[in-house]
Amino acid sequence: MLRHVSEAFAEDPLRILRTARFAARFQPQGFRVCDQTMSLMRTMVAEGEVDHLVAERVWQEIQRALQEHEPRAFFEVLRDTGALAILIPELVPDPAFTAAMAALHCVHQQDGSIEERFAALMSPLPEQESGSRTQALKAPNDCKNLARLVAAVLPALTGSGEQHTPALSADELYAVLDTADLWRRPERFALLLNVLACTLAPADQQVVQTLKRAADSASGVEPKALMAQGFTGRALGEAIRQERLQRIQQAITP
Repeated sequence: MLRHVSEAFAEDPLRILRTARFAARFQPQGFRVCDQTMSLMRTMVAEGEVDHLVAERVWQEIQRALQEHEPRAFFEVLRDTGALAILIPELVPDPAFTAAMAALHCVHQQDGSIEERFAALMSPLPEQESGSRTQALKAPNDCKNLARLVAAVLPALTGSGEQHTPALSADELYAVLDTADLWRRPERFALLLNVLACTLAPADQQVVQTLKRAADSASGVEPKALMAQGFTGRALGEAIRQERLQRIQQAITP
């Protein structure tokens, strides 16, 4: 049982986050936060103590919690004390919370990086909400950029609310690859695929493999070969685009 040992606990609201982090560390061993400590933390939240936490210190605790043995427990404790409604209010309502926990757990089981874990956590949020919240949390750029990217490409991959993802055309796949800046950031694109695999519904999983095939094919275009053919300037850019589109079409054609 995780229990505060003194009423002095209430003097520092950061202890709420640390208690939640200990829960994330020890929950697999059967530990939980005791009712009295949960009650005290709820009182601290109700009295506005969490409002005064500095963003950098909040991020430090979130970052550590994402790497604990059961990261979901951290956010569950914060939700149950009311602290999550102050720190990441967009994740409190269902189905956002349930989806975020499922995606985070999936990435955690794959031993994902901090960037992947954070992007999975924020994946249920629309792009604007995700960007605003990651900015407010002062997350590092790698985390912010991957979370933003996941939020940006998901609408194109989920059929805009349809029951299943429609087959994407070569142009649509190219647009996703271009948004992801595959051409300059192939390592980040690999992280994106990992997060998408943990975020998309089972019926939509095929699109991850389609994206991978499209990326592998389009990445093989050699600008130098096209330059040797006399393409320059804008004409070179368009020739590269057309060659990539052609390869993507070949990759997705049965």
